[in-house]
Amino acid sequence: MVSVLVLVLIFLFILVVTLFLVFVFRRIFVFPESFGKYSPPILSPCQGTTCGGVGSQVLYQQCVPNPATGLGCLDGLFNQTFEDIIIETRECTSECPSTVETVINESRCVNGSQTITYYCQETGFLGTGLCTVGEIRQQIIDCYPNDI
Repeated sequence: MVSVLVLVLIFLFILVVTLFLVFVFRRIFVFPESFGKYSPPILSPCQGTTCGGVGSQVLYQQCVPNPATGLGCLDGLFNQTFEDIIIETRECTSECPSTVETVINESRCVNGSQTITYYCQETGFLGTGLCTVGEIRQQIIDCYPNDI
């Protein structure tokens, strides 16, 4: 009877040590395919400047977590992270739009909604147009009238 008890205790000891080692060295037991992947390089829009001014943009890779496991990406030290990798930051000149929408009419707030009318006009710059010149667009938005 004593030998059975000793065997059970030895088995439990080995089980506890094994579980402890698996917990401590769990990174070794996870396959790299289980982690997320980094996207191809992405160039951010020109930031921090007014029309035609000098700004900065960032070339980066976005961490896309593994949809099956929910794990993030592995960094250079094989640590899991959800952070993006910044490849470089560079100067840029912001583009000025050739057309913009201007508000030409705002209705009063009635029954929780308001209509805003926009008119598309040229800016005089040679950038990409944000709308078609002469176009009139209406947008209905939620509003909250004053209780005065």
